[in-house]
Amino acid sequence: MPDIESDGVSGPTVGPELINWATAENQKRLAQAFITGWEIEEPRYRYRFRGLESANGNQYLSCEFTNPNRMFASALNKRIVQEFTESEFLKIIKKNQNGGWGRFMFIREEA
Repeated sequence: MPDIESDGVSGPTVGPELINWATAENQKRLAQAFITGWEIEEPRYRYRFRGLESANGNQYLSCEFTNPNRMFASALNKRIVQEFTESEFLKIIKKNQNGGWGRFMFIREEA
């Protein structure tokens, strides 16, 4: 059985491994998670710009922790946000289509 964690503030969370784990015999447990208000965490990915490299390596879609609306390309760096859910990524692309993001091809990588 997968571990279900709680941070004591926002309630229990269920990782994507529970979704894959939800076979016919375990449907009751998954239903309980939804009924009791547990959240299903979306997997997070890094989005690498295809063909965009620098001396630091591959460039990834990035934003600042303090200003998530400021998007830019950067090599892997733990001091900035570089992991997004698929739904966050699609919102970013849609919002910035006129700004040129739609011209880039991205390669999605597991975070």
